[in-house]
Amino acid sequence: MRASNFLEELVAEWYDFKGFFVKTNIPYGIGARGGIKGEIDILAYNPKDKCICHIEVSSDSDSWDNRIEKFKKRFNHASAFYDKILPFNYEQVKKIAILSFGEPLSKNRELFEQSTKARLITLTAFFREIKSTLENIDPNKQAIPESYLLLRTIQFFIHHT
Repeated sequence: MRASNFLEELVAEWYDFKGFFVKTNIPYGIGARGGIKGEIDILAYNPKDKCICHIEVSSDSDSWDNRIEKFKKRFNHASAFYDKILPFNYEQVKKIAILSFGEPLSKNRELFEQSTKARLITLTAFFREIKSTLENIDPNKQAIPESYLLLRTIQFFIHHT
């Protein structure tokens, strides 16, 4: 489950830790001139609620117009390949964009979510979700498994600072 950057890796670890089956950096389709049509950052399947989460992460500093167009393409092109990538009986798909930059958020969130049909989560909100969970898990009693290197580091940091 190795992703191509720390943010993708952290998101993949988090979803795996929460019980999802996770795949990262998944190429799909054949491009017009060969190669691949695109790549999904993270595709996670939750067997409990039979939900696929397609998660794209970005730390770009594009304009909101460029960002919206880029994410519309990412989500729309990839959706035709979910069945081939995760051949599970799923009942719903959640599209999620985790973005680290982009102010002013308030006036652009609604436009982004309507245009891309994806939920926008800021990196700050994502970090807060992780922190609020891990601060309640004492590493002396229940350390995060070593296979989750980033989450374990965060857990120890929270409890030893």
